[in-house]
This record gives sequence, C-alpha cells and structure tokens, in this order.
Amino acid sequence: MGEAFLLAGGVISSVEDGFQGWLENQHLRLAWLDEIHQISGVSALESSQTIPVFNWPVDSASAHRLLHLLIADIELDRREMVGVAVTEAGNSFGMMLGSPTALGRRNLLPAARLCAFSLPNETGLDRVQDGLKSGLAASDIELSRVFALAQLTPVSDTLQKAAAGLNPALSVKTSTGMVAALLDLLQTTPVSGSAGLLAQPSVGLVTVVEKI
Repeated sequence: MGEAFLLAGGVISSVEDGFQGWLENQHLRLAWLDEIHQISGVSALESSQTIPVFNWPVDSASAHRLLHLLIADIELDRREMVGVAVTEAGNSFGMMLGSPTALGRRNLLPAARLCAFSLPNETGLDRVQDGLKSGLAASDIELSRVFALAQLTPVSDTLQKAAAGLNPALSVKTSTGMVAALLDLLQTTPVSGSAGLLAQPSVGLVTVVEKI
C-alpha cells in the first residue's frame, strides 16, 4: 500500500477567489486535480468535463469518513491529487491531498503524511488502547512520537484515558471542526516526525497527522 500526503491546507480567506484562488496562492493548479470534494451548504464550484466536483452536506462524521475514503483511494493509487473544500462554523478551508506520484511529477513538498484507521466498537479501556496501538503500528507511527490528541465532539473519556496510557504527556484538545482540528495539529506539531491524532469516538474514526 502507498502513502497519502497533505500537500497544503489552510483558510480560504477570499470569498471572491474561492477554492481556485486559494489553490493558486499555494502555487497549485486546478488542472492537476483528479477531483474536488465540497463539504458545504452552498456549492461554490460547478462540475466540469475535466474535473468532477462532488458536493456533500455539512456533517463532521460524514466529512471525517470522506477523508478516510480519500486517504484510502490515494494509498491504493486510485487517485493522484484530490482537492477538498470545507465550510465549518462559518469559515472556509481548503486541503490538497496527494500521492508520492503526484509529489514526484509536480516536484511538490508535502506538509504531512496522513494515515487513517478505525477503533473497535467496544468501549472498554483495554480494547480502545489496543485499538490505538494496533492502528498506530499499522501506520508505522511509534507511540513516543504521538504528541497530541484532538477529539471531535462529543468527546470520550475512555479514549482520552487510553491515549494518556500510551503517553502520559499527551496534549488533549477538543474541537467541533474536522479541518480546523487537523490543521491545528499540524501547526502545533513540535518537530518533523511528530504526529497528532484526530479522533471522532462517536463513529470510531482516527486520522493521524505526521509532520514532515
């Protein structure tokens, strides 16, 4: 299985420029994308013959599941570069996900490696902790490199205790927005190789953000 990378991510500050203007500010081109996914109540981009545009409702669980599916598609070489535009709490964010092939073809430098895994349905502390350990091991992430846990509401005390059992010094955060939390983990990561966990216990989803 290959790898999935976050090539760029940030706030779309200009309503007039929108997602395409944000891409250009990141020195990326719309024509490079295989597809675009919008998670918003209002469609900002229309489908074209060359780049499919998919529109999704604003829902944190659906958005997080979509992110997992896109990561899997890139890891399996089904997609090379994918754009994601998200509206959360009145703010607009853009993300660009890409494969190693995209990095080499476009001579791009990634900001982070993204990995995704699911936690077991069981709520017992031991089972959740074992789920974290196995998921991180499958993602080639050492426990000592995990510096923070960001939980999407509603939070789980069991998950927090399980994470603290892996690393007692773990910083714990709470967020209502998937992209905002993911980008905050990236920006506050201390050094390259460190990783943060974006977890949504209500649906058993965990996304790993490993800074590069």
